[in-house]
Amino acid sequence: MSKPIHPDEWLMSAKSLPVGQTRRVRHGRESRSNMVISNKPDRYTAYCHACQRGGIVLKEHAYLGKLPEPEPLEVPTDLIPVHEHVGAMTFLASKNIPMLPTYTNGLLFSPSRRRIIINTPQGVLGRHIGSSPAKWITYNKQTYASVGYATPDAQMVVITEDTLSAWKTGIVATELGLRVQMFAALGSQISTQLMLRLLAEYSGVPIIVWSDGDKGGEKFRDRWAQQVRAMNLLGGSYIPAKNYDPKDYPIITVAEILKSMAAYKFEPGRAYGLL
Repeated sequence: MSKPIHPDEWLMSAKSLPVGQTRRVRHGRESRSNMVISNKPDRYTAYCHACQRGGIVLKEHAYLGKLPEPEPLEVPTDLIPVHEHVGAMTFLASKNIPMLPTYTNGLLFSPSRRRIIINTPQGVLGRHIGSSPAKWITYNKQTYASVGYATPDAQMVVITEDTLSAWKTGIVATELGLRVQMFAALGSQISTQLMLRLLAEYSGVPIIVWSDGDKGGEKFRDRWAQQVRAMNLLGGSYIPAKNYDPKDYPIITVAEILKSMAAYKFEPGRAYGLL
């Protein structure tokens, strides 16, 4: 069992929050805000998604006042095309999603929730464009997402952590003429539901995890390597640059990486690490 994060690393920041609120902050020398801290009525909490450790400090006196209203978990109804909202387009540009119709068609935006809405066969997802601690909401409690550009005769499968990375990578693959089935794992591990689908539909083609370039992504690649060996699958992982995820790369780089994946000769049960 991993050691909890020492309160000296996060407690003062959590105490600075209003009761009922959470915030994403940096943990130690992490370059991204991977740790979520919260001020709950009866305790302070922290959890770092990069090192997958957390901490809890109970309060001596519980707060009995009224808490802020949580964001509704129903799919928003005030949806507009994403290109009609400057803030949403600015956010996509900051995430290296090209401002071209090919890459924005199909993306919607909810002004009231400030979320980019993505419809997938498994359900609807919403990405907040501000500082909400809940960056992503899975409105249908889905555990993975197959993102557009699906092909019944895929030559390979590529799995990213987040949906925007899968969205961008899938479009680049289509423009290259590659038959790539894209999945977003919605985190740094493959759910049981996604694994069952991979085994049922794609066990005969290479399955490649393209995770983020952080500690969570490294653990994702390690777990996938164990699964490839245990189940004698064709597959491996792309090893990204530090602190990069797939959508951070320019289109031309994504294209070169996909072409190298497609050209690689995989053997069953060997977990390849591609650079």
